[in-house]
Amino acid sequence: MQEVVLYDPQRRPASWMQIIQPGQYAVFHKDARSEIETNSEGAYLPAGEPSACLILDSLEEAKKYCELRVQQFSNLRCEIYDHAGKARLPAAIVLNPALAKFLEESPASSKRKIILGIALMLLSVPLFFWDWKFNWSLISPTLIGLNLIFFGFRITFWGLGMLERTKVRQ
Repeated sequence: MQEVVLYDPQRRPASWMQIIQPGQYAVFHKDARSEIETNSEGAYLPAGEPSACLILDSLEEAKKYCELRVQQFSNLRCEIYDHAGKARLPAAIVLNPALAKFLEESPASSKRKIILGIALMLLSVPLFFWDWKFNWSLISPTLIGLNLIFFGFRITFWGLGMLERTKVRQ
């Protein structure tokens, strides 16, 4: 196991991608909820600290390391990449099992978000009609209706994104 700074201009080669060899795997640490980069103990990196990864010699070794780390630090998420780096999807993502169940996105919850978003957009129609009946003099129903449309679009696209991410994971 070797800890490598992702980019070090003083080192030759400077990039971690030129250090990792075929058959080796890189482990990146993140916060499980926010997906912000952390150190191997799950703490956020202090300002100015360079990003780093661990390079291990096999996928099995990387998985064992990650499983031990997420048991020790429940907020930790470990992503394992092969020698191609982040150009491809991770070879594995390891989370604490208790947290994985909590964070799991189901197709049903994403469909509920899509339905809620569409309902909010449709709810704006009576508000526009109400303001139209008063020759657009009320203003508030139109403002609320516009906000419902924008909020509905956001929730709908959030649900579509969750649905797509669930399909990719499967």
